[in-house]
Amino acid sequence: MLSGTIVNIGIMVNAFVSATVALASLALTIRLTRRHTWSTPALESYTWFWWFTTLVWGCSAVRYVAAGLGYAGEWIGYADMLVQASVFFGGPALFAFLVLRVTNSQLFSTIAALLSFCMGIAALAFVLRPGGIPLNDVTSFSAEATVNIYSFRIFGIEVIILAALAIYDIVHRLRNRATNGDVYQALLAAPLLLYLLLGSIDESKVITSWPLVVFRLLYVAGFLFVYIIITHDEAKDESQLFVTQSEGSYANQ
Repeated sequence: MLSGTIVNIGIMVNAFVSATVALASLALTIRLTRRHTWSTPALESYTWFWWFTTLVWGCSAVRYVAAGLGYAGEWIGYADMLVQASVFFGGPALFAFLVLRVTNSQLFSTIAALLSFCMGIAALAFVLRPGGIPLNDVTSFSAEATVNIYSFRIFGIEVIILAALAIYDIVHRLRNRATNGDVYQALLAAPLLLYLLLGSIDESKVITSWPLVVFRLLYVAGFLFVYIIITHDEAKDESQLFVTQSEGSYANQ
């Protein structure tokens, strides 16, 4: 069991930050879910990814609370497994979204999601083996566990492919925004690119102790950016609806 007042307080701070990230992700996901005008296959996959993100940080917060209170039993390991499963199975939704945005093909999107799901199963299989999630470091602010090298390699391969797709989508849509939509829609994949970068650093556990707590607050910036995009689109839709209604009223006069 973890002991020492400083260690417990520090880890509870980490739990608070993780809970803040989880709540920000949950608020964003609920907002996306309620956007009926966004109910396209691509944006449904986008929303599912943020649901998995909420699960990742919600479970992480619970894990840190337990560790901060001094618990170090087997349930910590189960929480770690659930966190890693949520990380891996968020991949298919992200692949479905980005491949559909890039290729505009539902077939390619489905194939990519299925391949990512199979890779997630393989990564989780390594996690479930003995020593699949070794304890990496215990500091005043963290009690971090990391995945085994095989699962991390699978994770890394997926991140590289997803980052390439996100960059292509952003560049392509910015170059064609005059005909394919405004700059906000063109940057819809930008928060994903930020999340992939932060998630890769987080998953590798190269940052621990108090810098990790500060670093994790950057996740909220990605959620805020998506929220701005949603708000902009809602305002634009309401403006277009008002113009359409006005034109209809003039036509009936």
